[in-house]
Amino acid sequence: MRRLPPLIGLRAFEAAARHLSFKRAAHELHVTPTAISHQVRQLEEAIGVSLFERRTRQVLLTAAGQVLMPVLRDGFDSFARVIDGLSRTPRRTAVTLSATPAFAAKWLVPRIAAFRKARPDIDLTLLATLEAVDLGSGVADLALRYGPGPYPDLVAETLTVDRFAPVASPRLGIKKTSDLQSATLLHFDWYRRDPVIRPGAAG
Repeated sequence: MRRLPPLIGLRAFEAAARHLSFKRAAHELHVTPTAISHQVRQLEEAIGVSLFERRTRQVLLTAAGQVLMPVLRDGFDSFARVIDGLSRTPRRTAVTLSATPAFAAKWLVPRIAAFRKARPDIDLTLLATLEAVDLGSGVADLALRYGPGPYPDLVAETLTVDRFAPVASPRLGIKKTSDLQSATLLHFDWYRRDPVIRPGAAG
C-alpha cells in the first residue's frame, strides 16, 4: 500500500518550487500565501525533511526539495496530459429508433452500413414494432410512423409522402370509379392497428 503525504501539500510544494515564491503559488492555486506556507510546512513535517530555505522575501529549494521537485512536476504534467486526453475523447451517442417492421427491413436495414460509416460516433439500435411508442418513456428516442399528424408535444418531420391507387382483380368487373361503390374494399384505419373490411365503402 502506498504511503503518501496529503496531495494538497504536494501540490502546494510543486507550485511554490516552480515559482520559487509562495505568493505566486498562492495566486496560481487561488489560496492565500499563508495557506501555501502552512501546507508546505505540514508536508515537511510529514516527510521529516526541510524542502525550502526560507529567506527574507525569498525561498530557495534545499537539496531534498531539488530531488522532490522534478518528480512531482513530471507527475502532475503526466496527470494533466492524460486527463486532457480523456476529456477530449469523443463520446459515443446511443440512439434507439422505432419503426414498423416492414419499413425497418425494406428501407432502414439496407442503409445501416452506410450510416455507421458516416456516423461512427452513434450507436444505433432499431426497434421494429407496430406498437405505438411513447417517446417520453425512454423506450425509444425517435420513431418513424405513417400518419397525418399533428402529434402534440413532439417534433415531427415529414420524410416522404406515399401515393395510393386502387387496384382490383379483373374478375371483379370494375370498369369505372363508380363501380367501387358496390365493391367490398379493404381499408386501413390509421388510428387502429388492424385492417378493417367495410362492405360497399369507397375512399
